[in-house]
Amino acid sequence: MKRQLDKKKMYDAIYLGIITLIGLACVFVGILSGGQDAKSEFEKAVVEYEDIKNSQITVYVTGQVINPGIYQVDNEARAIDAIEKAGGFTQNADKEGVNIAKNLKDGDQIKVPELKSAKTSGGSTSGGKTASAGKINLNCKDVSSYMKVSGVTRDIAVRIAEYASSAGFNSVDDLRYVEGISGELFNSIKDKFTVN
Repeated sequence: MKRQLDKKKMYDAIYLGIITLIGLACVFVGILSGGQDAKSEFEKAVVEYEDIKNSQITVYVTGQVINPGIYQVDNEARAIDAIEKAGGFTQNADKEGVNIAKNLKDGDQIKVPELKSAKTSGGSTSGGKTASAGKINLNCKDVSSYMKVSGVTRDIAVRIAEYASSAGFNSVDDLRYVEGISGELFNSIKDKFTVN
């Protein structure tokens, strides 16, 4: 009888061991298949993050840069990246007056100020906005400078800057070629501008 109990215990132990192995195998397979789904989801999240990280933002660079305007830069760009896209600083740029390490976000404006010594020296400056008698240089390509003239809207100022960048102004009369400037508007603003 003792022998039968020992055999029964042995069979029970084997049975229990087999059941345990089958249970562990099921759990292991579940983890593996669930792990694959989790891995796949993780990879999708990484790809989405990379897409967001690599997307472009739009910023406006103005002031004392070679080519003021609107530029597309990387999502993680800094102000210096946008300034470089705009051709870099002009000779009269106050490089200390702008935080070139600033992280940019969509819609930011980076305005590079003019050196105080360039402002007070009078007369024309090579990349400057003003020339003799307080007139604005049409080739300065600075939208905010153009907007200081009464009657010049933001849209017209942008078009003036685009014309200055593409064709350049040879005379104040070239303002007539800028879309949106009527004869009446031209006559009221022509004395506010000069060409250097």
